[in-house]
Amino acid sequence: MRYIAEIQRWPIGEIVVVDARQYTPWWAVVGAEHVVILSDSSKQLEKVSSGVPSTWIHRESGPEALVAALQSLPPATHQS
Repeated sequence: MRYIAEIQRWPIGEIVVVDARQYTPWWAVVGAEHVVILSDSSKQLEKVSSGVPSTWIHRESGPEALVAALQSLPPATHQS
């Protein structure tokens, strides 16, 4: 998936993990409960999330950082 228009179904009540280049406030509009954003640089980490509940982590941190970020979030509601 390269664009939000390519989503097969809306992520209503779900946690979305996305590359910083694909981050958009529209994730909240289409129903994502939280967005975990993988970032290459500190500059990207400073990017404003536009009110979207989000967690930014360095891509170089490895899978442990992603797992820790996901485990720190409340369970998704999965509302449809």
